[in-house]
Amino acid sequence: MRVWDLATRDPVDDPFTCHTGRVEAVAVAELDGRPVVVSGGRDSTVRVWELATGDPLGDPFTCHTGGVEALAVGELGGRPVVVGGSWDSTVR
Repeated sequence: MRVWDLATRDPVDDPFTCHTGRVEAVAVAELDGRPVVVSGGRDSTVRVWELATGDPLGDPFTCHTGGVEALAVGELGGRPVVVGGSWDSTVR
């Protein structure tokens, strides 16, 4: 997964590399006032990244048993949440 500068079309820093399978879904959100990237992949994980540094934030979410194909971010009761849809026929 890579971040690109929209104005110059140049890559920003190095790619994010922690998924062990293909990245299938990406969303951008804000967490505690800072921009983050949420990614889901064929390795059945959902990961959260610090957008400015590319560093992973915490451990991956590992609830799915199939590849994560869709992600959405939102807010529930004032808390940021992520919802993942998977090939295991679940939404979590």
